[in-house]
Amino acid sequence: MCNAAKEVAETFNRDECVVFVDGTWQHRGHTSLNGCVAVLSIDTGKVLDLEVMSSYCPTCRKLQNCIRMLNMLL
Repeated sequence: MCNAAKEVAETFNRDECVVFVDGTWQHRGHTSLNGCVAVLSIDTGKVLDLEVMSSYCPTCRKLQNCIRMLNMLL
């Protein structure tokens, strides 16, 4: 992806370019834990950046399970 950004800068002799940004979530609504966003160059059609996002935290999940188990024992 870094090469694609350098290619845009060198080909068009400028530091700025027009981009298209699109993103999606795994599920519709506000229940999805995973999603991704892509940034594409309009000039070349190449991917300049890709980001995968997650709002899932395994540590928080384990902590919630421990608290639930403690409440059951008390």
